[in-house]
Amino acid sequence: MVGGKKITSSGPKSSKVFISYSHDSSKHKQRVLQLSNRLRSEGIDCNIDQYEASPSIGWPLWMKKQIKEADFVLVVCTDVYEKRFEREEETETGLGAKWESSILAQELYDAEAKNNKFIPIVFSFEDLEYIPVVLRGATHYNLDNGEAYEELYARLTGQKLILKPNIGKLRHISPRRYTSHGNVQDKESGSTKNKQKPKIGGLRTVTNKNEMKMSKDTQDKLERKETEINLCYLTNDHVRHTWYGYRNKGEPFNESLLRMLENDADELNKLKVEIYNFVDKIENTRDEIEFDFLTVELEQYLEVLDLDPFIENLLAEDAIKEIDEVSINLFKEIISS
Repeated sequence: MVGGKKITSSGPKSSKVFISYSHDSSKHKQRVLQLSNRLRSEGIDCNIDQYEASPSIGWPLWMKKQIKEADFVLVVCTDVYEKRFEREEETETGLGAKWESSILAQELYDAEAKNNKFIPIVFSFEDLEYIPVVLRGATHYNLDNGEAYEELYARLTGQKLILKPNIGKLRHISPRRYTSHGNVQDKESGSTKNKQKPKIGGLRTVTNKNEMKMSKDTQDKLERKETEINLCYLTNDHVRHTWYGYRNKGEPFNESLLRMLENDADELNKLKVEIYNFVDKIENTRDEIEFDFLTVELEQYLEVLDLDPFIENLLAEDAIKEIDEVSINLFKEIISS
């Protein structure tokens, strides 16, 4: 079972995967590297440019070869990637992403827009709007959601998370008779149900949702806390799967700390769900008093939300050696703020 869903009995199959992305920042590059490392540790032949210092055939031919030979190409969609895809950025910048997107567009053109190869992925909900137009018809995966990774992994390995049930037998529906008064009479029970049109009720006032918006300060606090939680979760995920690889190979690792990190991952997921539910209630209320109350409640919740215990486990001696320097510095910045 994965995420409460039954997997088909047929075994998984490995695939050759290439990740196309733009070098937005060191943090973004690290996320891509962690994703690729995780896929490789779980049996998928995934490749990215960070594994190469300088290919002998040159970068343009190397990128073309990777895309051509891949069974799947994961396209990491961000604001920067879309601008380079659409050629809306300055010349002489982001040449790699521009070159890869040109090959991608040409392959889709040659295939008459039939797409089973190029898969759009994002690392946050906000980046969904930056999926290039030519890929918006394809299934996308928001890897900010842990279950989305399982769905992506199932697709890359030829597994099904949900099996289509067999078609059952048709059932008989008892006919109804109409009386001379226009009522419906059930054949078996003989009861009648009035089918008269109901009266029109009174109109109700609807509050304009555009008039109710969280303050910029609250939005900033929310975005920062969501970023911090995502950083903790992604780093936790990287350390855990690195150690899973050690365990499979019989290599030493800190088993007690691994169990703590597994518990932390569950708790971090719960935090993300709680925040999502808070925001969902705020965005869907049409009552100004309730909106103000929920906004204050959210601010108080964010104020007391403490991520230090999760960070301390990641900065433990055995775990910290598996973490990149960028993430370590970000953790130290969170603790000191």
